Amino acid sequence: MKQFAESIENFFEISLDLCCLASVDGYLLKVNPAFIRTLGWSEDKLLSSSFYDFIHPDDREKSRATIAYLQEGNRIYSFENRFRTQKGDYLHLQWSGWIHPDDGLIYGVGRDVTEQRRKSDELERTRQMYETIINSQSEMVCRYTPDGKLIFVNDAYCEKFGRSRDDLLGQRVIDLLSPGERESGKRNLKDWVKNPRVVKHTIEFFLADGTLGYQEWVDTPIFDKTGRLEFYQGVGRDITDHVRTELAFKAVLEHSVQGIAIIQDSLYVFLNEKYAQISGYEVSEMVDQRADSFIDRIHPDDREIVRQRHYDRMAGRDVPNNYEFRRFRKDGTLHWVEIHASLIQWRGRPAIQVAMVDITERKNA
Repeated sequence: MKQFAESIENFFEISLDLCCLASVDGYLLKVNPAFIRTLGWSEDKLLSSSFYDFIHPDDREKSRATIAYLQEGNRIYSFENRFRTQKGDYLHLQWSGWIHPDDGLIYGVGRDVTEQRRKSDELERTRQMYETIINSQSEMVCRYTPDGKLIFVNDAYCEKFGRSRDDLLGQRVIDLLSPGERESGKRNLKDWVKNPRVVKHTIEFFLADGTLGYQEWVDTPIFDKTGRLEFYQGVGRDITDHVRTELAFKAVLEHSVQGIAIIQDSLYVFLNEKYAQISGYEVSEMVDQRADSFIDRIHPDDREIVRQRHYDRMAGRDVPNNYEFRRFRKDGTLHWVEIHASLIQWRGRPAIQVAMVDITERKNA
């Protein structure tokens, strides 16, 4: 028994943690070298003063409440308060302890967690700053897990959907889409999780007033330290007004007596039935196809000047808006067309709008 007591005493002396015996009325009865070394006070000073004198004034009440909790026969495993050092600053100490039923003394073990607390507070400040910045943005920001559940939304996101943050968190992003887009949304999410990458997409959703709206999103995959996909972060903007204007514009163009096409990034992003009819194709055969893939349909004598004017116009150079040239329809017949080309903005980026009429009869007259 004596040998066991000596072993306990040796452990008490060499422990790197702060070990102590204390009375429930607030006095330290025994402290180990780590206790003295960490706080900088002499052993006499520590044992002759109430330990409440060393505790930060804001932490004294909760410390008294914790001792009362121990007196009820409970144990503590992670209680934290601040102790004043001999230099006058305060250390954050984390305690575990209990009251021995035989002697009624508090057996406590503490650890200096000041640095961890500093890092935690700094991380929390950074998080708050980040969220303040995110919430002050006019763009919508959200994060969602690989199974599609929202884990973060900013104020703009809540405002646009007309719902509270508490209501949105945990919801599936798929459920926020219009019913007609949910199946394609499920397929897209499955693909993005299988092959994580930055994706740009447009969604249909219902506005807070119940009308159909449109948003444009750029979603970026975020990975953990092991390289596993943790979540997607999306930044979106509302394009409802833009899409409505575009749809109205398309409706007008669809009924135009002229052939109308819009070329962006060398692709036909829009063309009406008349344009396809003049060309001898179906709309489906031309839309989303490269405009330069039809360059060989232009008569060889006119081909180079048409090509050059297209690139000069995209580069902002001064070129004629109206000109005539010959081209072959899909069936191989040669005809004359007159076009009026102009540089426009389409979905926020430069594009060329082409108005075309068939002038073959006039040329042959």
